[in-house]
Amino acid sequence: MWLLLAPAQTGAPPSAPGFHTVKIKAEDGAILEGDEWLPRENERPAAGILLLHSLGAGRSAWGEFPASLARAGYRVLAIDLRGHGGSSSVAGGAADTARMEEDPALAPVDLRAGLAWLRAAPGADPSRLGVIGAGLGGNLACVASGLGLARTSVALSPDRDRTHLLAGHRQLHMQSVLLLATSGDPGREAQARRLFLEARQPKDVHVLTGGSEDGEAILAARPDAIAMILDWLHRTL
Repeated sequence: MWLLLAPAQTGAPPSAPGFHTVKIKAEDGAILEGDEWLPRENERPAAGILLLHSLGAGRSAWGEFPASLARAGYRVLAIDLRGHGGSSSVAGGAADTARMEEDPALAPVDLRAGLAWLRAAPGADPSRLGVIGAGLGGNLACVASGLGLARTSVALSPDRDRTHLLAGHRQLHMQSVLLLATSGDPGREAQARRLFLEARQPKDVHVLTGGSEDGEAILAARPDAIAMILDWLHRTL
């Protein structure tokens, strides 16, 4: 179940991507705050992309990336996962926020809420949904791929073991997933390669050399990573 509450426009010029702030109600009652980006104000793209941030970050961690995706022709929804930013807190407060990385009753509910919002958006093609995530969000992107919730996924610095924990007792059949990590982050490189071996085609893994960034920071430091993602989306979404 989702709810759109009084989106507020930023007054961007007609040539710039359209931007609104939205609130979405998850099936367990949690309220998630997010930003919707459109190629142009009031445009209705068929393909939608959900952005999911890393643990302890928020939707602002994506920087200019949502606008870049919108300029490429996609509807983009960047949400604050519960316990972050403007969204509802996790039961138990900040001390329990770490449960988000392992509890299938928390972050995966936010994943489903964001996808439901995109699926019901005006002009949307429900079969053309993608998920891009970093860290915790990358694990959720793999869950979306493995459970058939999205047409394609991109995971930055994912963790294989936590991905399977978030899936609960459900078997993952990952397909159409792009995995990214840096060579200076050997733990996440190894995790990305393990997930790649478990996935089915189409799939790809890129280990970016010359840096140790993880999560959203990869995009700020490596424009080539953004180009890889845009190419992947063009081919799979």
